[in-house]
Amino acid sequence: GTYQHTLIKNGQCSACHEPHASSEKHLLKKTTTGICIDCHNQQKMAGDKTIMHGPFKAGQCLACHDAHSGNYPGNVKKKNVDICTACHAADDKLKEKHSQFDMSSVNCTICHSPHYSGYQNMLKAVVHKPVSEKTCNKCHENLTGSKPDPKKLVKPLPELCFECHDQKSHSASNVHKPDRDGNCLTCHEVHASDYKHLLVQRTP
Repeated sequence: GTYQHTLIKNGQCSACHEPHASSEKHLLKKTTTGICIDCHNQQKMAGDKTIMHGPFKAGQCLACHDAHSGNYPGNVKKKNVDICTACHAADDKLKEKHSQFDMSSVNCTICHSPHYSGYQNMLKAVVHKPVSEKTCNKCHENLTGSKPDPKKLVKPLPELCFECHDQKSHSASNVHKPDRDGNCLTCHEVHASDYKHLLVQRTP
């Protein structure tokens, strides 16, 4: 696959497998659960986050991940939405929880953490206000009907962002290039993030 487990990449097969014999299938040193948590310990990873995804809490990493390699980031077995909807059916009940929007082709991890969270429904730490208020139409123009198009925005960026966010704080004699080019999404997520200010990644 395109993405490889670090141990595979480094040729460290014996980290998980016995070279000669084992009571476990595939010559594993322990059960799959026991092997994964040697490196990916749930409590250490989650820290003070008390809400855990069922498979993560049970150590069932292989429910979503391939142990060796995969075609998707994080060695997940399938496209994000296909993994989620295998257990969480994209039915009317799920639509009802998402303002009647069809969730069958949505990347669930835009808003939800796949492993652990400090918030109900596995939401990420910081949620964009229109998302938390379920006022999606503040940004999106066509979310319902027979052919919804979530990519169709009310206004282009960055004009849309400045409907709520103060443009003055982005104006000075020297402006950061993404700001100057109107590329807010270079640094910020639009729906939810695990980092303050909806940043795409942790800052020093």
